[in-house]
Amino acid sequence: MTHMKDFFQELLTNLPPLEFCFRKYTRAKVIVYSDASFSLIRSGLGFVVIDQESGKRFVSAAECPPWLLAIWSSIDRAPWLLHDDLRHDGKQQQHINTLELLALMAVMWTCGEQILKDRHVLFFIDNTVALSAAVSGCAKSPHLAALSNTLHLSLACLKCQPWFEWVPSDANPADIPSRGCGEDERAFYDRHGILQ
Repeated sequence: MTHMKDFFQELLTNLPPLEFCFRKYTRAKVIVYSDASFSLIRSGLGFVVIDQESGKRFVSAAECPPWLLAIWSSIDRAPWLLHDDLRHDGKQQQHINTLELLALMAVMWTCGEQILKDRHVLFFIDNTVALSAAVSGCAKSPHLAALSNTLHLSLACLKCQPWFEWVPSDANPADIPSRGCGEDERAFYDRHGILQ
């Protein structure tokens, strides 16, 4: 309840006035693909942003900090973890869902002011749990709920008009940067004019 109260206090004090625009939206959309990977070797985040207005394409890749994964795994810090609901390695399903939403937040923190502000943005996500949390603004998992709340506060501050859509993993270009960038990927980005 305290988290919910804090969320609404922050939202309502910073919420811009409600506006209805009946004119055709003149700016081109921004298209965002986000993805995450989770393994013992590397837990990564990646996204691809296509600004249809400027014609520029951006890609970003990062590794999730190990300290964050340790916090998410700690029973002391996360007593709500239901081990029966997790996959064979004990943490995989819970972590991948949270990482997928964290990848979406990375887009907000990286491109928000410069590209997403006052724009219509089409977000593509290949994880249905993260997609549901992004659409609804809530989740059963406290980590996902906190990230989802942060996402919606960010969207409100940016006056961004989002649309979230599922994309099959094989059609998600953000899958490549989420797994790390090798020489082949760098050559691909250079060949197609994608800024890193």
